[in-house]
This record gives sequence, C-alpha cells and structure tokens, in this order.
Amino acid sequence: MLVSAAALTAAALLHPDVPVLPETADWRILPALALASAVGQALFAWGHAHLPITVSATLQLCVPVFTAVFAWLFLDEGLTVVQLTGGSVLLGALIALVTVSDRLGVVA
Repeated sequence: MLVSAAALTAAALLHPDVPVLPETADWRILPALALASAVGQALFAWGHAHLPITVSATLQLCVPVFTAVFAWLFLDEGLTVVQLTGGSVLLGALIALVTVSDRLGVVA
C-alpha cells in the first residue's frame, strides 16, 4: 500500500489539473464527514452487539441497496436497470425471508 500511495501522490503532484490541497470550503466540511462516519460506525457496532447475528447480517445486506438509493437522491447519481433489478430482487428476498421466518417462529 505504501508503494501505491507514493505512486499516486507523485502522479497527483505532477498532474497540472489535479488540485493537491482542498479548498477552504472543503476543509470546513471534513470534520462533519469524519463525525458522520464515526457515528455511523458506532451505531453499526452497537446494533451488532444488541441484535441476534441473523438479524444483523440480514440487515447488512440492505446497505448496498440503500447506498445506491441515497446516492441517486442526494448526489444525482444514475441508477441502471441492472441496479434496480438487483435491488428489487434483494429486497424481495429479504421480505420473503422475514415473512417466512415470522410464520415459522424462527429468528432471521
């Protein structure tokens, strides 16, 4: 990783169109990003400690779907047909898993 970091740093410093240091506005948002990341990781760890592992693992499968949806909502990212289909299949499978496990009385 050190070799990659050194190579990419050198390439960035030598490229004329790549700003090396962030702008002033970027420095102001950096603590908010760090705080949001730390809070998210803390809540994720807390959830792992207080939920059965089957519930925690099942909910973790939803993370990529919601990441794509939030990127579409807030960052104006596009969603392809393949992404929409995959997300729908995943959410449908999770709904079926929870529904069937509730009927059987199994924690899933």
